[in-house]
Amino acid sequence: MRRKFVGMLATVAACLIAVIAAGPASAAPTAHQSKAATGTPIRIGAVCYCSGPQGGGQAGIKAFDDAWVKWTNANGGINGHPVKLYFADDGGDATKSAAAVRRLISENKVQAIAGWFTTQAAAWEADAKKAGVPVIGSPNTNVPEYTNSDFFPTGMNQITASYAVLSASKAYDVRRIGVLYCAESPVCGQLPGIFAGLSRLVGGGVQVVSSAKIAASSPSFAAQCLAAKNESSTSAIIVSDSSVVSRVLQQCVQQGWSPFVLGAGGSVGHNDTKAFGKIKGSQSTSAVGIEDTTTAGGKLFHQVMAKYAPKLPSSKGFNANVGVVNASLEMFKKAATAAKLTPASKPSVLAKGLYSLKNETLGGLIGPITFTKGKPTFGNCWFYNTYNGATWRNNTKPQCVTGAKLAALKAAVGAP
Repeated sequence: MRRKFVGMLATVAACLIAVIAAGPASAAPTAHQSKAATGTPIRIGAVCYCSGPQGGGQAGIKAFDDAWVKWTNANGGINGHPVKLYFADDGGDATKSAAAVRRLISENKVQAIAGWFTTQAAAWEADAKKAGVPVIGSPNTNVPEYTNSDFFPTGMNQITASYAVLSASKAYDVRRIGVLYCAESPVCGQLPGIFAGLSRLVGGGVQVVSSAKIAASSPSFAAQCLAAKNESSTSAIIVSDSSVVSRVLQQCVQQGWSPFVLGAGGSVGHNDTKAFGKIKGSQSTSAVGIEDTTTAGGKLFHQVMAKYAPKLPSSKGFNANVGVVNASLEMFKKAATAAKLTPASKPSVLAKGLYSLKNETLGGLIGPITFTKGKPTFGNCWFYNTYNGATWRNNTKPQCVTGAKLAALKAAVGAP
């Protein structure tokens, strides 16, 4: 039963990423240096679900990975060494993903997996573990992110993501939730019950008051919108392809229902919100909002793009997933610097650097994280980013589930 629950939550998290909503501070990321790095490079591997049925949400990742490497190498590299990033697109296919990671490890001799974003990590976690290659980052769609001690998350996992989405309904006082879920998958039919169960853990009057199937092929969603309206639903979780979500919201507005839309991550680009009209919403994200320029980490993020990917912030690929890979790469740099990593170092040297970090926030990019050797890390923090019907507003203060509720989340899925 527990395994089934975990599998369904994985589907929840993966689907939510395609929907719009979506401790002590550490030192800022490594400062700008003037001398370009040359010589034998330190090696990173990245695998991405950047093509295929749901690959559009990761359209900006390759451009940012390349920009980050160029910026890093132009500004002293890491410990005086340049960085080389080997990139693979798995198209969301588990077999391709596993083969790609095996090549990265055996042929390219990567010292870490970083700057990655795929839903297929379970297909290659054993290979990374056997090679001792640290996997850094939090796409929050993979079970190994909170069960495998060789994974070093930089934010929330799939369980926390689902909890965060429901918590947003309390934070924004839109506690009566209508769930509209895909008709194409049997798993989607389980979602209202899952959300209802997690809503009780969130508490504060958060409840699922309506639910209905939506088929991508349907020309009309008027009946579903009216049903949610009649139940006085004040917010919506819509689990379907982003193009379907857009149609649903447009038709719901026509029926007089304009819910506050709850989601996580971001296959919906921050430049694509015109399709949603004046409807407001929230994304719960692993890293601080991608428009942020007030934190040290946010400023550096925008400096990198301004120099080497100037078109990215105005593109369809600009969404929270780009922020996720940025945090992954910055965590790699932070740990590699601490460990004095060189091109000749074994991956275990990098792992020691990761364990040396305490309450790390990467200059405000992420909530505080500490890694413990031999123990999986349960990412328990996120950020709320709100769309007010016209612009995005970023909350730079991380939200974290702690204490008894954190213990309950872990217990529900058997996390250590």
